[in-house]
Amino acid sequence: MRRSATPSRAIPRRDMTRDEITLALALSPLRVRYVPNSGEKRFAWTLADSAEHGTPPTITVRQAEHLVSLAIRMRRQLPADVLALAERMARRPMRRPGAVTQPSDSREVRA
Repeated sequence: MRRSATPSRAIPRRDMTRDEITLALALSPLRVRYVPNSGEKRFAWTLADSAEHGTPPTITVRQAEHLVSLAIRMRRQLPADVLALAERMARRPMRRPGAVTQPSDSREVRA
């Protein structure tokens, strides 16, 4: 009987939300100007292509965070409604899968 030497470490992906699809299409290099051969441009191409042709388009949590930060960075080239969407998404905390959150207790014990 042969056992697998290492467990699968696949990065968890989820379906893109409508808001993320809107941001990905708005940040497409066909609509926004990037520095030639930059990582942001490749990232935007990949997500825009996935949003347009992927069935269903998928994204990781870190890609979703980077998508929002890229939208905020390119804010002067985006329409006002897309920028408002990105700012609203930036205020919403992103949850990482498997992250443990501690309840905050604002009361301090003083001796």
